[in-house]
Amino acid sequence: LNPKKRRKKKTELDSIINIISVMNVEMNQKLNEVNRQKREIEAILLHMNDGIVAFDEKGNIMHINPAAKALLKIDKESNFEEIFSRFDANIKMDAILYLDNTAEEKIVIGDKTINVFLASYKDENDLSSGIIAVIQNITEHVKLDDMRKEFVADVSHELKTPITSMRVLADSLILGDNVPVDIYREFMQDISDEIDRETKI
Repeated sequence: LNPKKRRKKKTELDSIINIISVMNVEMNQKLNEVNRQKREIEAILLHMNDGIVAFDEKGNIMHINPAAKALLKIDKESNFEEIFSRFDANIKMDAILYLDNTAEEKIVIGDKTINVFLASYKDENDLSSGIIAVIQNITEHVKLDDMRKEFVADVSHELKTPITSMRVLADSLILGDNVPVDIYREFMQDISDEIDRETKI
């Protein structure tokens, strides 16, 4: 090769090397950024109180945080069907993946009540490629709700009893033709006492 052609080839080669070098630096920066974001997400998932489980389309666990392992009592490799069939939960993987896209179920595990929310996630072609499960311990919420229901039932009973009593006494006075004064006063006193009781309640 003559010197001119050699110089031209060297210049082209240097140019290609520079382009590859710049691309390599940019790719390393992007990889570092992706790794940083991955570590951040893993740190968040690791320290969450709620459980998170990611399943692939075959039901295999792709990721599970410690909270999910504790709440679902998972101590070995498991899959979607094995986990949820233990709790007699009405959760069908195919229905979430291909029909509903979401599901929610309350499950009792020992002395705990947990809420499981499941949603499918899509790939780049907008096809379902797996399921994310969020597991929350709602034991305290359930206890508080039960206490609220019990309180409402008790208050309802406490309010109905005096009202019924007053209704009976008032009806007796209305329907009675010649009610003796002492009976009339006694009934009116009873009605007054029931009104005081209602006021205290």
